[in-house]
Amino acid sequence: MRYILYIVFIFNSLSIFSQHKVDIKIDVNEFNKGDTIQVLTPSLSFVNFDTTIIFQNPIEIKKINRTETEIRLRHKNSYYTFHVENEDEFFLHFYNLSEMPLIEGKNTDKAKLLSEFQFKYSDLFSYSKQPIEVGIDEYENSLYLNMKQQIDFINNYNNAKDLSLSSKSYLYNLVKYNYLNRLFTYSIQDTHPKSIKSLPTIMLNIIKPDLVSNDAALYIENYRLFLDKYMVYSTFKENEFSPINDRFELIKSILVQAYSQLNGQTKTYYIANILTKYHTFISEETFTNYVKLISSDSSYINYKTSIENTIKKNTFYKVQELEKSKPELKEKESNKDNSNSSSNKLSLIDTKGKKIRLSDFKGKVIYIDVWASWCGPCRQQFPYAKDLQKKFTDKEKEKIVFLYISIDENETIWKNALEKIEIHGTNLLSPGGWNSDVTKHFQIRSIPRYLLIDKSGKVVDNNAKRPSQTEEIYNEIINLITN
Repeated sequence: MRYILYIVFIFNSLSIFSQHKVDIKIDVNEFNKGDTIQVLTPSLSFVNFDTTIIFQNPIEIKKINRTETEIRLRHKNSYYTFHVENEDEFFLHFYNLSEMPLIEGKNTDKAKLLSEFQFKYSDLFSYSKQPIEVGIDEYENSLYLNMKQQIDFINNYNNAKDLSLSSKSYLYNLVKYNYLNRLFTYSIQDTHPKSIKSLPTIMLNIIKPDLVSNDAALYIENYRLFLDKYMVYSTFKENEFSPINDRFELIKSILVQAYSQLNGQTKTYYIANILTKYHTFISEETFTNYVKLISSDSSYINYKTSIENTIKKNTFYKVQELEKSKPELKEKESNKDNSNSSSNKLSLIDTKGKKIRLSDFKGKVIYIDVWASWCGPCRQQFPYAKDLQKKFTDKEKEKIVFLYISIDENETIWKNALEKIEIHGTNLLSPGGWNSDVTKHFQIRSIPRYLLIDKSGKVVDNNAKRPSQTEEIYNEIINLITN
């Protein structure tokens, strides 16, 4: 059976009073009754927008706030990708999406090149989930040779000289980000990794800030796939490639990396995408804080509806209510009823394997930092902790214990981290991650976490200020040692 699908694109020009309309007609044979085709296009809400088409009415995709976009058609397991600019007008005739179409109309050179290109290099447009079984050198060399062949194909195409600059840029970005995405796939082969492999430094030398934050390439799927993997890789790299077993901490650390590394619209898109996609692993406070950080960017309007819809779902509120309904998670109540009465019984291990109790420090004010080697936000606080300690006189320091309690899984991981990280204070271990004695005792569900214990051994604040809140925590400690 034959169907004709009309897609209408409304491009916004630089002038707010001007729009350009582009009509694309797709003639498809050999479809069965009830078959559908999906049009996947970057939308204002999010880039992975799917519309199921039943070949009845023209599909209008409006308000494309750029002069070009990437469109993917999908029928069953077949894909066809094309690039549309605000001057295009062409006709695609398919027998089915697994075969090259007949292309006619205005400005068809680019469409013909891309069509021939994707059928010749189909790996650019499909993503295998098969495990990679060769070494990194062999794997990267194969990727590089493929990339070189693809670039040569574009450069040597008969009508390449007639292509617009944006068309050439699109094709080169398609190839470049395909290479980078697949390179990082070697390191990150799981959808939700707890650990990843590090890549040789020489292979990462091409990664520059403008390659990572590329607002002009946001509409290209290969770029977005690369960006996802690169931010996960950067997060594990920041943690010395130590395992991150808790997904809540992984998402939180990725957000920290994204905010510090990305720029412009790329930062706004990526953070908004993480917030809406993984909101069930993000606390209300973290979600709200990051929305405030990106809402001042002009491109935030593109994601505002998705953010508001996520807030309406109220999932993080439900998570918090569930936690509060459990007696063992009521932190403030536990602080009064449990922590003060039994903190001195908590047993920890020092770097020599000796068991230490909090009661060993009785008579001094204790500022506790609960951390782990895989926690990026924890490590970001260490320089502030060093500056905080410098504010006290030697005489005052004699009355204070700066106690760092790691919840790493075992001593080996903990000690390896201590060799790489400069920590000034008393280092102890409570092994076992979220099942460690210290997290159970103080009902800790996220780190870094700080606690203040007075000279009598009483927990006066089980959610104390961070070292980065230097003046506030300094004054609180001073009050405790002088009273």
